[in-house]
Amino acid sequence: MLMIGALATITAFVSALALLVLAVTRLVNAVRQLMKAIGFGRKK
Repeated sequence: MLMIGALATITAFVSALALLVLAVTRLVNAVRQLMKAIGFGRKK
């Protein structure tokens, strides 16, 4: 019983971690695009 609970907890933790990584990746990409847009705006 304890083993199943631990497995479920680990699975939930890994899922949350994966979602966090995905969110951070999207945030970084958005920031890069924004900086690129601002940079192009200043150059032109």
